Amino acid sequence: MSNRTKKIGSRTGIITAVAALGVGLLSPVSAAYADEEAPTIQQLTEDCDGSGWNHGGTGWTMFLDGCTFEEESSTTYKDWKAVGDTVTNCTADRGVIDQALTGSESWSSGGSIGGSASAVKSFFTGGLSGEYNWNHTVTETNASTIHVEPGRKATLTAGAEIHEKKGRIRVNYSSQLAGHYIWYINDVTISTPTGYTETGQDNKDCSETLLNGR
Repeated sequence: MSNRTKKIGSRTGIITAVAALGVGLLSPVSAAYADEEAPTIQQLTEDCDGSGWNHGGTGWTMFLDGCTFEEESSTTYKDWKAVGDTVTNCTADRGVIDQALTGSESWSSGGSIGGSASAVKSFFTGGLSGEYNWNHTVTETNASTIHVEPGRKATLTAGAEIHEKKGRIRVNYSSQLAGHYIWYINDVTISTPTGYTETGQDNKDCSETLLNGR
């Protein structure tokens, strides 16, 4: 084992270790590693994105073989958002309102670890196909005339198709870290807009709530 300084930290429930020769089963740690603590999520992600070695020379980046996303499930859904102003016609003394409005919204690639937002897409170097662009932003503009009858309210909307994957990141080291070559960062979610967008309107009775909460 190299004598380079390594990062140490307390074990967390989101990180699991696997033995060098048996995925899913922990082998006994030898006496040489008995005093070593498991790395934290932050330490593993810093090694994956290359910042660990640059922060005081305390990382294991130079011994990192790769960080690979392993998919467990995926889904595609439409994410709708209200854009522009809200037009209300909820007073008894007003007739039909026709008003030209413009609004826009953007969606970007992103992700989370354990439910906390994070720049996950920069952590791994493999495991994703080229089917989607995992590092981009799409914007949709809705410029329309909104028609609001008495007793109703409305706003413009824009929607983007989002592809989401859930899984884990496998972190491979060429030298053992706390007795293991492989560590996992679990409960990882990554998402990206596919590029398909739509526009529409949210038009409801004054007693109901619009998409923007009004």
